[in-house]
Amino acid sequence: MRTILLTLLIINCQLTIVNSFAQTAEYQYNRGSYLAANNSYDEAIPYYDEALNLNPKMHEAWFSRGEAKYRLGDYRGAIADFNKALALKPNDKDAFFFRAACNGKLADLSSSIIDYSEAIALSPDFAQAYVNRGNAKYKLNDKEGACQDWENAVKFGLPNDKNISFCKAMLASR
Repeated sequence: MRTILLTLLIINCQLTIVNSFAQTAEYQYNRGSYLAANNSYDEAIPYYDEALNLNPKMHEAWFSRGEAKYRLGDYRGAIADFNKALALKPNDKDAFFFRAACNGKLADLSSSIIDYSEAIALSPDFAQAYVNRGNAKYKLNDKEGACQDWENAVKFGLPNDKNISFCKAMLASR
């Protein structure tokens, strides 16, 4: 009888430990991140939701849910999440970068340029931000500004032969 009671007590303690671990924001966030790392963004979002229910100040969960929404094409939802992430951590260059990408997908190129500029201000060697900002400037007919950004991207290690060839041709035609 003592053995049965002791066994039941141990099982109950183990279940309590497992159950409380599963209820932490960190556990939910990590589970969502595992799924997102395997490109299961739609399956990751409910875990990020639960992490945020448990800890609404968890910057990483806001950012990661925003990235998952971006990957799924929910650009407005992603922007809302990146806004929350930036409210918690205003110097997050990646949140600015992804919010800029969302604005670009929604054809709000001016907002996109502003956010890419913020990302660059926080990380002056952010080559991909230069490329993307240059692309947005090009679409807004700021060809010189686009060329400057594309040249900076090359300077920071991201070759972009097609865009640089365009810039050289543009300069040669003057």
